Amino acid sequence: MRDRSTDNGTERSLRDVLGCVHVGGLYDFTDRNYLNEGAATLEELGTDVIRIWDSNNQSQTSYRFDMDWPDAFESVTEVLRDDHVRELFDRPFSTYVLTSYARSTPGIQDHYWRDGVTDEQYEHTVTEYRRATEHLLETYDGTGNVFVFQNWEGDWAILDTIEPDPPEPTTDAIDGMTRWLSARQEGIEQGRANVDSDVRVLHAVSVNRVRSAMQGDRRVVNAVVPSVDPSLDMVAYSSWDVLVDVRELEDRAAVTAITDSLDFIHEHAPEPSPYVESVLGPGEKNVYVGEFGWDLREDEEYGMRAIRLLTETSIEWGARWLLFWQLYSNEPAGEYEDRPENDDVKGFYLVKPDGDRSRAWDYFSSVLEGE
Repeated sequence: MRDRSTDNGTERSLRDVLGCVHVGGLYDFTDRNYLNEGAATLEELGTDVIRIWDSNNQSQTSYRFDMDWPDAFESVTEVLRDDHVRELFDRPFSTYVLTSYARSTPGIQDHYWRDGVTDEQYEHTVTEYRRATEHLLETYDGTGNVFVFQNWEGDWAILDTIEPDPPEPTTDAIDGMTRWLSARQEGIEQGRANVDSDVRVLHAVSVNRVRSAMQGDRRVVNAVVPSVDPSLDMVAYSSWDVLVDVRELEDRAAVTAITDSLDFIHEHAPEPSPYVESVLGPGEKNVYVGEFGWDLREDEEYGMRAIRLLTETSIEWGARWLLFWQLYSNEPAGEYEDRPENDDVKGFYLVKPDGDRSRAWDYFSSVLEGE
């Protein structure tokens, strides 16, 4: 697979398209701080795109090996100023996707917006994301880096469950999430207007029940995204639902299902603003794949097939980024003491607990090398 041609005829390196998530792994390999140990490993893979968490004080639990964190962070900007994070942002990645939540807003860890967003909460969120955006634009001016703030899988949040067949979201939850996303977008836009910089800061919403929405259910992609004001910059697809749906399909039908899902998201995404176009390029789609992968221990053959189909179809379709889940497995397969062995974790990984590279690593390495 060679570098991708964009709609305006330019070539975009796949290093700047295909990336990986690094969060909450159950093992490490060095005495280096865990956040940057993982980042260095992804540099070895050859990607320029990384996704991390800065949310809900999860940084202390999701990046816990050989880390010297404060007891708590009071704002997103405080996280971004932390020495570990600054070290990460000084690395040679082109794009940093940040799963992020305001910390100054009461109850943010529990998705407070399901019951509505008060004016005070709205202003807290606007202010926090304005300041975080200004910090990134000022601190990293001259790098040309792209930073993307997004949320965790929005449909599980709005439905308040991860059941396979959830009920419809409440009107209060839909309205609350819409107002909450509007506050985040407004704050980021204010920050962008206040600072002249070659750094770009974007805001995305993560959607993960797209197949259900395609059947007529009210989900984030069709019930929330079109109503956010100011309009969202981008939409991220956490694509587990389509990977489940295509498991029994032949390749051609699977490609159609993946393409149809991406098309549905794109149809409901807002038109890219001039600012977004300046980041993505004229005619480029403001949709990316925020998560994809498979448990390679559960079914390695289908897992690799699913990963290949999703990767190749999404790149051909024009998704701006694809973020694999993930570097080190974050899910135990059972109980274990101290450090897990390979059989103790599920197969969501590029690197196994024993240090061996998975087949996913080999595949992505070949893609990034243009083979």
